[in-house]
Amino acid sequence: MSCLIFYVAYTLAIFNFNEGSIDQKALQFFREAYIKNDRGDYYGAIQDYSMAININPNYEKAYNNRGIAHFKINEFVDAIKDFSKAIEIDPNSSDAYYNRGIAKGSLGDYIGAIKDFNKTLELDPSVLGAYSNRGIAAGNIGLFKDALLDFNKVISINPDYTDIYYNRGMAKNALRDYKGALEDFNKAITIDPKIGDAYYNRGMTKYYLGDYSGACKDWSKAGELNQFAGYDWIKRYCK
Repeated sequence: MSCLIFYVAYTLAIFNFNEGSIDQKALQFFREAYIKNDRGDYYGAIQDYSMAININPNYEKAYNNRGIAHFKINEFVDAIKDFSKAIEIDPNSSDAYYNRGIAKGSLGDYIGAIKDFNKTLELDPSVLGAYSNRGIAAGNIGLFKDALLDFNKVISINPDYTDIYYNRGMAKNALRDYKGALEDFNKAITIDPKIGDAYYNRGMTKYYLGDYSGACKDWSKAGELNQFAGYDWIKRYCK
């Protein structure tokens, strides 16, 4: 069975041209870095955020945003260092805790990620991504009941939240609630018909429910969408 999708809903600290306490040169580098980050020039953004930090070593937003730029080029360790520094400067930064949780999860440190998402929600209970990603982290270490609670929370607030039905279906599959999982995979595919993993795992669910023909069709569709494990199951169980 595939892992849960770790949905990266990272946040950028909002650029504020009127930050009177920030040195104007640092602010200008921050502005240029923000624009580069938005254009996908993450290396250039890192350089400019670093210039802003050199001028103002306590520039919390610059650390947070530089961490995001590192994250975007898969430099997760450096991202965590920057988010941690932002937290050191501002222990009430829910953005920094949230972003660090995602970076930790991307490195497979799911327990550390859960702790950061807990802190995010303590500071700001409205961050839906923290519930979703905490559920994903919990699911990836086998805490499927905890994951289900978080996914249910997200759906109760925003029924169209990205990837949530797929992930809840995965949790239900793990808990052997196959009928519930089937409903969630159906919903996930309705929202996004191009998720190969959703077809693959719906095929598994159908197989568990005895719908072998339906399972084979889903595995075939999964293969068409580059989830090639579907073809392996076809070879084993489909005639």
